[in-house]
Amino acid sequence: MNNENDKYLWLEEIESERSLNWVKAKNKDTLKEFENDSDYKTKFEIALEIYQAQDKLPYVQFMDGLLYNFWRDEVHIKGILRRTTVSSYLSDNPAWELVLDLDELSQTESKSWVLQKYSKERTASRMLMFLSDGGTDAHCVREFDLDKKIFIEDGFNLPQSKGDAQYIDKDTLIISRDFGHDSLTDSGYPRTLKKWKRGTLISDAKTMLSIPKENVFVWAVVDYDDEKLFEVYCEGIDFFSYKVYCNKNDELIKLDLPGQVDVLCIFNGELVFKINEEWKGISSGSLLSISLSQISTSQELKPSIIMESTQKYFVEHVVKVKNFLIVVGQSDIKSCLHEITFANNYWQAKSIDIDDNSTIDYVTGDEERDSYVFTTENFISPRQLYYKQAGVIKKVMAKSEKLKFKNQHLEINQYFVASKDQTQIPYFVVHPREMRNDGKNPTILTGYGGFQISRMPSFSNIIGKLWLENGGVYVLANIRGGGEYGPSWHQAALKNNRHKAYEDFFAVANDLVKRGITTPDHLGARGGSNGGLLMGVCLTQKPELFKAIHCACPLLDMLRYHKLLAGASWVGEYGSPEIKEEREYLKSYSPYHNIISGNHYPKIFFTTSTKDDRVHPGHARKMAARMEEYHHPFYYYENVEGGHAGSADYIQFSREAALVYTYFSKMLN
Repeated sequence: MNNENDKYLWLEEIESERSLNWVKAKNKDTLKEFENDSDYKTKFEIALEIYQAQDKLPYVQFMDGLLYNFWRDEVHIKGILRRTTVSSYLSDNPAWELVLDLDELSQTESKSWVLQKYSKERTASRMLMFLSDGGTDAHCVREFDLDKKIFIEDGFNLPQSKGDAQYIDKDTLIISRDFGHDSLTDSGYPRTLKKWKRGTLISDAKTMLSIPKENVFVWAVVDYDDEKLFEVYCEGIDFFSYKVYCNKNDELIKLDLPGQVDVLCIFNGELVFKINEEWKGISSGSLLSISLSQISTSQELKPSIIMESTQKYFVEHVVKVKNFLIVVGQSDIKSCLHEITFANNYWQAKSIDIDDNSTIDYVTGDEERDSYVFTTENFISPRQLYYKQAGVIKKVMAKSEKLKFKNQHLEINQYFVASKDQTQIPYFVVHPREMRNDGKNPTILTGYGGFQISRMPSFSNIIGKLWLENGGVYVLANIRGGGEYGPSWHQAALKNNRHKAYEDFFAVANDLVKRGITTPDHLGARGGSNGGLLMGVCLTQKPELFKAIHCACPLLDMLRYHKLLAGASWVGEYGSPEIKEEREYLKSYSPYHNIISGNHYPKIFFTTSTKDDRVHPGHARKMAARMEEYHHPFYYYENVEGGHAGSADYIQFSREAALVYTYFSKMLN
């Protein structure tokens, strides 16, 4: 049967009565089995207590000398936005001032508001709030008065849409939105940047850049340097290739930069960017800059090297403070931290000591001062949050996440295994120190392998309490397609080389068996989104290798993915089903097209969200329906809210955690 005429296409109708009735029936079957299980009830209570604990780390954002924090707990289910001073934050009991109560707002407006992000105007006491109903990527934007702590009735207000909005000054925004007919790309993202003046109609906003529909998206980088405004516009040709323009007095100048480039910030008159391909003899993954004074001339751009990548080192994050760039890099899947200054046309980097074998997952800085905050963590050591003044040796450990599980008996090992093409693939194993290599250890193997996203060692009280403390083994595979060794690691598994990511994952699974850590009867796998596609491939290509598979918010129909929601934006990653050669290799691994009647498969667990407007829930729905048709067992749970995260509040996150870890306990023990 041709995919275009598939009898399950009706399951792509997100809110139709027929599709929702199907979802309710599948949810009922799954929840009936789990919610009557005492193990599930215990795990739910534990997860909820962890998520809602008062001793979680309060992550912050610097604005106007204050620290803003979004916080959720037992009382504040939807959450509150609050703020405090630096000195108070560094104390044991910070005094927080309430800015906005999302629970109160949701109740008043009969919405399930999720605060996606917020950004302040640099000279006025006003903020843009990005609010999503139920956790979708699409959001509305509303202007907020930080003094009166109310939304500004006649302020900047934008209806629900994907896109962005940034202050240029207190009375001007640069916006990318759904402006109506023909204003979105084939990927469902805005294709136009406009400047909108306060007090004018949005229909009168001036168009700054409009891109072809077949391209992916457009966005702006607005930055001030020494009180001078700079605007840089980026046109996404595909998910990884861009054209970059500098706005000089409303005249756009195209910059002669490489196609695969990430524009980051403006610092000391320099445009700072990272390259994801070799350029001018400089290695891919390096951090560079060009003088903005060059942009207005016809001379060839001459880049300065800030940090150059090597075979093992590359730059991951950059944060700007007043006189420094704070650069987080990776070396052999371990984080590195540098403070960098620029003077006399010369970049100078200083390495900052951090805990050995640690991951820096979070860093934020104060652009008006030289202070910043970062965290260090690993699988079994709680996050430590440090406050530091750039240029000063001492760093202050301001906060520490409380350990909620017993970790004294646990240890971490990193191993390497040869994939099918002999590439060495690293993976981490977290296990009891006295573990027997008898193949009977219940083991969860996870991976991602796409979009140059690095999966680093990270701390989770949920995993620790619900899995590791009970004798489970947890394994992270750093397969190709991700960013663990920079752009080349990602590009090795693009399009027709996608199979290499899957071969890497299978090599790790087989090595776990070879080492006696586990056997297929005790081995589970878990992944979401692109990692959910990986789980679908595990199910269809290596069903004999896994006893349990959790497949979350997945892509599964690779012949229609480009027609669903944001799918067209991922053609640069996977290839196009519209091109014959690419369609053939997509079909060769597309899980939906490789389920076979009569085969034996592990009882997979699909989870997704009705409000996922990034990866269509129809992927999981159709896959489950096809498995039902072929009489293959499965579990299915679709949360109404949550967007691509799968859940919108801590109660929903706790329910999914309890379902998933009860499932693994049931299947692998």
